[in-house]
Amino acid sequence: MAISFLLPLLAYWLWLFLAHLVGISLVTYGMLDGAPPFHEISDQYFAQYLTFQGVAGLLAFLLGWGLSASRPSAWAPFPVARWRTDFWLPFSRGALLAASFLVLLLVLAPFQYLGSGLSWADAPWDFLNTVARSIACVGWALGDEWVFRHLLLERARRFSFRFAEFGAVALTTGLWVLTRSWGQHLGWSQITTLALLGSFLALRVIRGASHISGAALWGSWTLVLHVLFSAPILGRDFAGFWMIRFSSAASTHASGFRFLTGGAGGPLSSVLIQALLLAAIARILWTQNRGKLR
Repeated sequence: MAISFLLPLLAYWLWLFLAHLVGISLVTYGMLDGAPPFHEISDQYFAQYLTFQGVAGLLAFLLGWGLSASRPSAWAPFPVARWRTDFWLPFSRGALLAASFLVLLLVLAPFQYLGSGLSWADAPWDFLNTVARSIACVGWALGDEWVFRHLLLERARRFSFRFAEFGAVALTTGLWVLTRSWGQHLGWSQITTLALLGSFLALRVIRGASHISGAALWGSWTLVLHVLFSAPILGRDFAGFWMIRFSSAASTHASGFRFLTGGAGGPLSSVLIQALLLAAIARILWTQNRGKLR
């Protein structure tokens, strides 16, 4: 049982590590001239970290989907007719929630709109970079959900220990947070948000929701806030299609709202998002327990 659980995890980690090596090689030999110092290579690579890891996640998802084509029963999570309900509708809801949160950033917190993040001099490259990062956001979510909330969660639920479902949620969420925290400078608030998000996504799948819909939800959220409006993610800044930035020169009264919106740490530091995730988790647990009582 342990081997069946560890093999997909180790394979995914190896896959992401290879993407990491490819990314560093491309940055070193394709984006920088001469013999740049290590800190320049590191800065440039982590500026493109989401793109490389996201493309790797998308390829892992497509590879897993392709390998399942020979087994008709494995197609059950991917009926084409359900892509609208399992992907497009959750994607739209996630984008709407992200847009609503963006309004809070601009109204409640000391954030400033700085205009377009694309420069006219490098417009073609910036545009391609933005498109690639948009695809990577969704691909990253699909790859992670396929591995952690589809393969690993199901295997973890088969372990024969008490409270197996909660143990499976805790185990897969912890491994997911570890995977997403690698090489990043995350504070406890950001790690807490990731842990709550992972628990919410896992509980949705246990209740019968598709892991594809979970990927659509947080993939669209990341795309809107990070790629379109340059909100920091995983401790990294990015000049997206438009730019909003936290103003450190804001008044003390206005700065008090940074705890709600995340401040300079971005949405992952938001107490408001943490509260919403806690409420969503509580709702799932309450609905599940009420159903058992009946």
